Amino acid sequence: MKVNIVPLFVSLGLSLLLAYGFYELGHEPNRTIQTIGGGLFIFTTLAFLIGVQFENLRTTTNVRTVSTIFFLVALISHVLFALINFPLSLYVITEGILIMIYVLVVYSMSKADV
Repeated sequence: MKVNIVPLFVSLGLSLLLAYGFYELGHEPNRTIQTIGGGLFIFTTLAFLIGVQFENLRTTTNVRTVSTIFFLVALISHVLFALINFPLSLYVITEGILIMIYVLVVYSMSKADV
């Protein structure tokens, strides 16, 4: 696995801007946790989407495809959670399950010998 520094910082900047957008869209009691959670989730998916390369080209392609799917799912879910006032527990459970599934899938793909 090779980490590309400049694209990694670009993904950090994009995730911070999107997290600020979630903060502005969000409702007051859950704003802070949605901003932090959204920023971390978006950064994780963007880091593997544009900032990381694997030795095997197939693994890199598969990880980028899964990262794109989870990035879009995270973006849609965070916008929905920001616009509609859901309970905080629903947000934490939903986003926690999504990020754990994402990490498990990417880890499994990186360890697979293809």
